[in-house]
Amino acid sequence: MSLQLVSLQTGNFFDIDVINIIFDCFDKLPTVIDPCKAGHLDLKGGKMAISQELLDILACPKCKGDIHLNDTKDGLICNRCKLLYEIKDDIPIMLIDEAKPIS
Repeated sequence: MSLQLVSLQTGNFFDIDVINIIFDCFDKLPTVIDPCKAGHLDLKGGKMAISQELLDILACPKCKGDIHLNDTKDGLICNRCKLLYEIKDDIPIMLIDEAKPIS
C-alpha cells in the first residue's frame, strides 16, 4: 500500500510516488533564462542594463532581425526597420505599434 495525499480544495487523492516523480521532472527542466541574471546593475549610469544573454535571444518583432542597445541604453534599435523599441522600468517594450521611427 502506498501513501496518498488528499487535496483540500478538490478532495482528490494523489499517490505520493506520482507527486515525487512530478517534482523530479520539474527539477530536470532546462532554464531558458535565469531571471536573476537577465539584467545587471550598471553602476556608472545607475540603471539596470539588459544582459547580453537577453539581447542574444531578443529579435525585432516586425522583421525578426537583430536588435542592439542604443548609445543611451534606454532603447533597442532595429537597423533594418529603422525602429527604436524603448526600455521602460527595465522592460523592453517590444510592440511594433509603440516603436519609434528613427532616421
